[in-house]
Amino acid sequence: MSKTTVLIASGSVVSRMKLRKFLTTENDFDVVGSCGNAVELQEHIERLDPDITLISQCLTHDHDFHITRAFLETVDVRWLTFIDDGAKHSAFNRHLESDLFSIDLRTSIGSLPDQIRAVCRAKRKRAPRPVRTEIQRSKSQKLVVMGSSTGGIDALINILSRYPTDCPPTAIVQHTRTGFGKSLVRLLNQRSPANVVEAQNGMTIEPGTVCIAAGGDTHLTVLKRSKFECKFSIGEAVYGHRPSIGALFDSVLPHSHNTVAVLLTGMGQDGSKAITRIRKAGGTTIGQDEATSVVYGMPRAAMELGGLTHILPIDKIADAILKNSDLRTVASSHKETLQSFAPSPDRRS
Repeated sequence: MSKTTVLIASGSVVSRMKLRKFLTTENDFDVVGSCGNAVELQEHIERLDPDITLISQCLTHDHDFHITRAFLETVDVRWLTFIDDGAKHSAFNRHLESDLFSIDLRTSIGSLPDQIRAVCRAKRKRAPRPVRTEIQRSKSQKLVVMGSSTGGIDALINILSRYPTDCPPTAIVQHTRTGFGKSLVRLLNQRSPANVVEAQNGMTIEPGTVCIAAGGDTHLTVLKRSKFECKFSIGEAVYGHRPSIGALFDSVLPHSHNTVAVLLTGMGQDGSKAITRIRKAGGTTIGQDEATSVVYGMPRAAMELGGLTHILPIDKIADAILKNSDLRTVASSHKETLQSFAPSPDRRS
């Protein structure tokens, strides 16, 4: 009988050693590795492909753990949280709990093997594979710039999973802490038919490519030469963020007529003034609506400034991007006409 492979993630060396030693007494488990933080966790999951990951509750409190959680769901790796000496019970978020409940290593480690077996027996749905979509691209294809913050991971998955292989050239800024950019790119590349890459200085943004900047110490901007190119610039944080959505949006202002700008869920005002300038300069602007936003901050600020051409629920935004980028989608599985989107009543010239 094949063994259940286990990965252990905890900031405590003592906890990692304790779990490894305990699980080696069980004949049906094989501890294939361990790591100390959420950034390393995703790399280990991808390299080791464990059946289950045991994650310290402390790591689930990390501001960007939602990236890791989405990746676990994408690659269909089960997970359990455990409580160790560094746990803060009052801060634990119930929605981040694993399939059953957290094991307290200080009092109930003996029940851990049965919990692992129970979780691994449970069926979980693997994330749907990206669907390859044939595209007819017009000669006037536009650049798409996009910004998101709190709740943005799920929003980006929703949009990019609907992107075709030959999508419009796209540049994205997502607010995360330093160190999570590569993890985010790996996650989104798993979920999108398009080629999702980490933005690099001087990179040409080709059709079929999505460039992402997240958790860096410079701002992502876009230059227009013969083609659109990524450029990183040094500057102060904007609304507390670097890279900032506003810096990206302002960089394409001279080419607003050839731009579709999208502002998604998030706290604060980053990008709201810049997207308003893009609209006034002739660009198409799209904001996520309040009902589907985790935090209706940035889109609300843009709406109040009159900066949004369209205000849409998240599941309508990908189609709106394609329609306004002069793309005609011809999917092998369906040939329905893309919905027409009327301008927002909040429009202010």
